Amino acid sequence: MKNLDKDTMIFVIFNPKNMLNMKRRNSTVENLNSWGYTNIRFQPYGKTDEDYGYKPVFGDEVGEMERVKWYAYLNILRKIRKEDKPVIITFAGNELVSDIPQSITESEIEILGYTLVDSSTKEKRSNTNSGVFITPSRAIDLFKHLLNKRLNRPIHGEMIAYYRDLYSGKEYNYFLMKNA
Repeated sequence: MKNLDKDTMIFVIFNPKNMLNMKRRNSTVENLNSWGYTNIRFQPYGKTDEDYGYKPVFGDEVGEMERVKWYAYLNILRKIRKEDKPVIITFAGNELVSDIPQSITESEIEILGYTLVDSSTKEKRSNTNSGVFITPSRAIDLFKHLLNKRLNRPIHGEMIAYYRDLYSGKEYNYFLMKNA
């Protein structure tokens, strides 16, 4: 099986004001490097009082910490619209558990996550806060989509909803990352 191009750009979202999160960011970079991925960019949490040229609308359920993550995420989507190749967006503390297959490039967007098993019920559930693989054209569409709606959920909840709407309920199937 052929794997994803090692020069794929990977954005890591992190909190520059939190030492534990900075350590997690470094752990993520070390992990990605161990798989051969070296084209890594950093995106610090955004500032809610800065003028970015756009203004997302947040629901009351979205607290300050989630809002700064949203600004970071939206900034990445805005940046990658000018790229010529797909990128990966992830968060500090996430690590690959296997290499990423080349087949992921057959889609414009894929969720990167991992499966958790509830120890009491033995039920599997997915955690998709790990990241997303996205093409520049899909990033433009997603950016516009997110700015034209009220953001009532954390990023991973919105990504699952967007993905399911886009692919009519298709389940994502790339469980390649874990949260360290």
